[in-house]
Amino acid sequence: MTADGQLKMSWLKKIANYEESAEVTMTLKKLSDVVEKSNNTTEANEKRFSGTALEVKAPQLELGATYDVYVSDDATGETFGPFHVEACKINFP
Repeated sequence: MTADGQLKMSWLKKIANYEESAEVTMTLKKLSDVVEKSNNTTEANEKRFSGTALEVKAPQLELGATYDVYVSDDATGETFGPFHVEACKINFP
């Protein structure tokens, strides 16, 4: 997380295998927007961002929101995640 609310990440396993230019998609599922439907399925507010294994970023997260984050390789379909991120303000000196 950056001070201005961006989530930036690198897929280190791919970088270690010299695949830093692999095209990837980061998917954010905002957990506070998950709603139960009458047929017992769930729906989440989902956003997708494109980048490379070296860097993929979401430009601005909602302060106080919690997200499930997935990253997938566009060519192979390999997926990493989910991991949980809570967007919170950090005060730097």
